[in-house]
Amino acid sequence: MDIESVKIISYNPYFCNNLIPFFINGLEKKECQISLVYLLFPMVLHRDSREKLSKANSRSSIFTLFSDNEYAGIEYRVEDFETLTNQSLILATNRHYLKIDNDKIKLRKSIKVDHLTEKDKLIRQYYKASFEFGRILNGHSIIDIFIKLGIRKL
Repeated sequence: MDIESVKIISYNPYFCNNLIPFFINGLEKKECQISLVYLLFPMVLHRDSREKLSKANSRSSIFTLFSDNEYAGIEYRVEDFETLTNQSLILATNRHYLKIDNDKIKLRKSIKVDHLTEKDKLIRQYYKASFEFGRILNGHSIIDIFIKLGIRKL
C-alpha cells in the first residue's frame, strides 16, 4: 500500500469508524465519556504515536508510554479531527457498533473486535493501536488524561 492510499483510507470516516470499537474494547468498562473518543484519531492517525501504541504492553500507561513533549500540538490535532470524529461516530452508531447514552458511549455486546483477525498488516496496526490507546487510559480519570495530554478545552 503506498502513502497516498494510506492517507485516503486513514482520513476516511468509513475506515475510521472501525477504529472506535477497538478503542472502546480496550477500556475496562467497555464504555467511556464521548469526549475521550475525540483523542483517538489524533493519537492513532499520527504515525509516531500509532507505532508506539501498537507496541504497548500490559505494563504501559499513558504516563509511561509517551514523554510530555510528544503530546505537543495534540490540542490542535483534536480540533483538526473533530469533523472526522463526528462523522465516524455517526457511522459507527448507524452500523450498530456503538450505543450512545447521554455523554457515554458503549460498545454493543454483539460486536466482536479482534485486531488479530485482520489480514492487512498496516490496518491491523491501526486496530491494535486503537485498542492499546483505550487500554492505557484505564484507571485514569478524564481530568488526569486531559492534563497529561496538555488539553485545556475540548
